[in-house]
Amino acid sequence: MSTKKTSAQTVAFRLTSMLRRLNEGKRLRPEELAKEFSVTLRTIQRDLNEKLAF
Repeated sequence: MSTKKTSAQTVAFRLTSMLRRLNEGKRLRPEELAKEFSVTLRTIQRDLNEKLAF
């Protein structure tokens, strides 16, 4: 079995991490998240605006 993460797993990990931080009362800073997860700022913005909007 491959240990390489799929795209869906990577997105799920990123979203779960962001939700956990919000649940802990932490502030999310998109620029810092982009660096931490090695994605673009636009990707983080999409995550927050489209995938975590509720």
